[in-house]
Amino acid sequence: MPRVVQEFREFKPRADFRSTVERLLEYVPPEYLVGLDSVVLKDRTAPTKLRWDRRNASDAEMAACYRRATKGTKAVIEIYVDVITAGAPGWLMRLAWFREAMLARTFFHEIGHHVHRAIAPDGRDPETAANYWRDKLGREAMRHRFWFLVPLRRPLRWYLQVRSRLRRR
Repeated sequence: MPRVVQEFREFKPRADFRSTVERLLEYVPPEYLVGLDSVVLKDRTAPTKLRWDRRNASDAEMAACYRRATKGTKAVIEIYVDVITAGAPGWLMRLAWFREAMLARTFFHEIGHHVHRAIAPDGRDPETAANYWRDKLGREAMRHRFWFLVPLRRPLRWYLQVRSRLRRR
């Protein structure tokens, strides 16, 4: 099981994100975590050794990144909690299901990069593969954790689609 480490500099988390990530890790099959050393929770002011493709994301909007294993190091996932939670009301951060929902999409996307790179490489584009794994792992986790919300999924999806159409007008 990878370690979950917090390295906040200026950001003061309004909730316990470490336990949230540890809970999300429980829903990832152990064979997909082989070679993953840690998940680091950071804010954008914390220094990073990573380079990313600037065509895909700017510094300000990047919510997480995956550092692949190299000679002598294991893979690491860095999650920028302040970017993910920006604009969310503080009182909602106290709700575990809301924190999980906010982190899950980004977290499982980065796990998808690890699975695609280290466990099950194929010829797909890395972002396409990561999105596939994000959807697959996220669906399973939410189905197990929030099984009682499954009957509300279709009406909620319909409501959100109608709402977005009305907003576009």
